[in-house]
Amino acid sequence: MAKKKTSLKVKLLLGWLGMELLALPFAIPAAAIMKDRVSFNVPQKVVVVPMPSQSGQAVFLVASNSAFAVVSQGAMTELAVTVEQSGSYEGVSYGAKSQMPGAPSGCAVPTTLQASRVYTAGFKTAARRGSPQDQAVKITVSYAPDLSPEISVIPMDEARARNVVLAFPCDFNPA
Repeated sequence: MAKKKTSLKVKLLLGWLGMELLALPFAIPAAAIMKDRVSFNVPQKVVVVPMPSQSGQAVFLVASNSAFAVVSQGAMTELAVTVEQSGSYEGVSYGAKSQMPGAPSGCAVPTTLQASRVYTAGFKTAARRGSPQDQAVKITVSYAPDLSPEISVIPMDEARARNVVLAFPCDFNPA
């Protein structure tokens, strides 16, 4: 019987695979070291659009790629926070590609006129790629109509979001 000659391409492929197998024990630890030394941080962004609202409310459309906080300053009153994932407000559709960033509602009472965190969203609003409007949720903060606290929405990576006083929880009914 005649011996079949192994083609040059097959020999090269087998040689290459053999070298890969020999290099594998060295490649895995090197990749682990690189993972520990290289930081792949994406800047945290929160896009906030104030919307028209009635007396005793502040309404925002918020799109984020990170956790964020709702902060109140200037009034010691009960603040109810509600979050809606999608819908339409004042003719603006929002939330087609969003997710709930945290609890759908909350209530807090700041104990100081200084900045107080009244709501913490632990997740991003974006569920899928899309425009900020498609990734936005609606946040409504309700309070006594005769007051006018300064309400802001900021990324949790900002020092002032982490360092402000947490407001006490409450049972507010904005009816």
